[in-house]
Amino acid sequence: MIIARGNRTKIAVFRDENYDSNLDHNLITDGFFAVAIKDPKLSDINGHPDFILAPEWIRWLMPTPETSEMWLTSLGSSHDRYKLRKKLKASHAQSSDISVEIAPLSVNDYKIWYEKLYLTEIGGKEGAILFWPKPEALSKKVTVTPSGEVADFFRIFMYHKDGGFIGGALWSISHSENSLTTRAAAFEKKARTKYELAVRGMEEALSFAISQGLKWMSYGTDPNLYGVDFSLGLQRFKASIGMKPVLARVGSIRLIKILNKNLSQIHAVDGEKPSTLIFALGGNDVSKRIMAYHDLPPRKKRRNMDLMWNQDIGLTPVRFVAHPQTPVVNVPKGMILQDILL
Repeated sequence: MIIARGNRTKIAVFRDENYDSNLDHNLITDGFFAVAIKDPKLSDINGHPDFILAPEWIRWLMPTPETSEMWLTSLGSSHDRYKLRKKLKASHAQSSDISVEIAPLSVNDYKIWYEKLYLTEIGGKEGAILFWPKPEALSKKVTVTPSGEVADFFRIFMYHKDGGFIGGALWSISHSENSLTTRAAAFEKKARTKYELAVRGMEEALSFAISQGLKWMSYGTDPNLYGVDFSLGLQRFKASIGMKPVLARVGSIRLIKILNKNLSQIHAVDGEKPSTLIFALGGNDVSKRIMAYHDLPPRKKRRNMDLMWNQDIGLTPVRFVAHPQTPVVNVPKGMILQDILL
């Protein structure tokens, strides 16, 4: 057994031949939130109908719209379009209060962003997971040139008119994928809300991608277990701006089952009832899982395929809830939410 630890949860990961449902009681007693079977065989899908089939990681992706208006019209619902128009209007109305700088990312710029925004705004959240390293260790994660620039990375910094540094994001360009990815973003909390900085950052990223002739835009890769160590709010934001979850090139496919039936390990915010969301292959239907399993290319092949291939590998949002009256969450265009009451 491999123990996968989040900041607030533990997931027990087994190879198929090592898992037995009789272990569940002990796993629950030991505080495990979920149990997973890594790289399952077809017989495992049939043999464990109470598990769902899902990628370990997902990537958020969309084709680059040709204009901001096309971005708006591509959204899944009139409600999403209304909300985004409203946020863009608020951002534009206050644009004179905010200045934006876009430049190649240097280690010095990264240090400023990391210390003034990332540590405080991301690291300061309860149970925060910091994927980005200290400035002195940045070269272990990305390629740093002898001149101190980070290869194929750009940064967008946002300043208030009083000089305050209130927002910033790191972008990377993949020439082989013809894509722009928002790798990380951090905004001062009050300014983010007042000036709609996250939406402003996305609009600036869109303009930049168009100017560079990039075909795809991405909002990064996440562990496929929202509501646990990554918030449902993060998922809602990415869905609301037109991003769609697709299979990531990294990570395994696994069967997963939630053990914590009352979801007591989830810290729900703003009075929300606790829930956890997973983008699954075949959803809550064993026969559809089997069909999805047959359609999956091998992992090595997956890593080398063009981004277009996984547009046809459909994912279904499956939400586990402890209360039947849990409000519906926003899901990407064309997806239908399935709820499972624990």
